Amino acid sequence: MVAAVTEPALANVDGVQALPVEEPAPRASRRNLFAFTEVAETVRPRIVQTAEPQRVEQQPQVVQNTEVAAHPREPEFPMRFIGTFGEAKDPIAVFEANGDVVNAKIGERVTGEFRLASIGIESVEVSTGRGTTQRVELRK
Repeated sequence: MVAAVTEPALANVDGVQALPVEEPAPRASRRNLFAFTEVAETVRPRIVQTAEPQRVEQQPQVVQNTEVAAHPREPEFPMRFIGTFGEAKDPIAVFEANGDVVNAKIGERVTGEFRLASIGIESVEVSTGRGTTQRVELRK
């Protein structure tokens, strides 16, 4: 048995009848997906109108002196820290300057306005009456 191809019958479902629609003929496209063209826009000059010209008066410039007042520099500790001795819970630091040797415990005055603030393994800290501290390394 050979089946013949016939046009489909129009469907009539629930009172709605489907009609065949003709497809338009295909046309050639002028669009190239791989080409990029940019349309140049015309640029109009911007026109700004003012009522009358503004007159700008220059004021004399005042230059302020921004120099920071130099703080008096703290004096350097004049002695060398050469070691410690005594018990570990109450050590005594040894300082030397110009052949003079000074021993001091924490809180004692070493020389001038310097007091011994702390004793470490390889350094000590000395403080001034103004509260600044300096670290002094061990030198032999």
